[in-house]
Amino acid sequence: MKYYKIKFNVKAIFSLFLVALATSSYGQKNYIDVGAEGGLNISSLRGNEFLEESHGTHIGYSAGIFVQYNLKKLLSIRSGVSYELKGSSFEFDLKDNFGNSIGKFNGKESFEYLIVPLLMRATIGKKVKYFANAGPYIGFLLSQKESTDAYSLFPETNINRTEYFKKTETGISLGLGITYDFKNKFAVSFEARNNIGLTNTSDKPVYNNGEIKTNVFNFLFGFSYKIGQRKNIDN
Repeated sequence: MKYYKIKFNVKAIFSLFLVALATSSYGQKNYIDVGAEGGLNISSLRGNEFLEESHGTHIGYSAGIFVQYNLKKLLSIRSGVSYELKGSSFEFDLKDNFGNSIGKFNGKESFEYLIVPLLMRATIGKKVKYFANAGPYIGFLLSQKESTDAYSLFPETNINRTEYFKKTETGISLGLGITYDFKNKFAVSFEARNNIGLTNTSDKPVYNNGEIKTNVFNFLFGFSYKIGQRKNIDN
């Protein structure tokens, strides 16, 4: 599978969102949603032949807080900060000097990030609402570790390799979900969101002139509180 580089200007996108905010908020009262969300995720790494041939998925989790500014009618602007654990897993056969298999060798690459998205959300429905999110994100690397285990053959090892990776990554978030409002002030939600890394995270040369990019599919459960009152007024 081929992956194509997508370049975007975060400042330009943010400016467009501000223009949309100013335009849509004229002649209406807006409200803000604040809350928390989190859940399990399935992640992987891509960008070079070695990763794509020998590495599999990694089970991690995400948790964070958000704020959402609701514009006129269908649109909202959403941001926040979340902790995201992602990476990949791998497994190899251990062989002796004669080429005979002596056991299995498995491990995982773990990346800890703080993720800050800037999303435009479109919502339809009343009490039960359906929505779609899209927008860029920036990730700040907290740590990177490689853990290996050869079962009973060798002790488990954990190697901190944070210095080999860039401090930030950028990508795009795409998501679909559903919310349920109750008591006019609260809401619960579920979202399936894919955070697609677009930049090379490695700070060192990669096998065969490749790259290391992240991909995370999040299953997010959320709870929010509504501040203020929204009143739809057509211009």
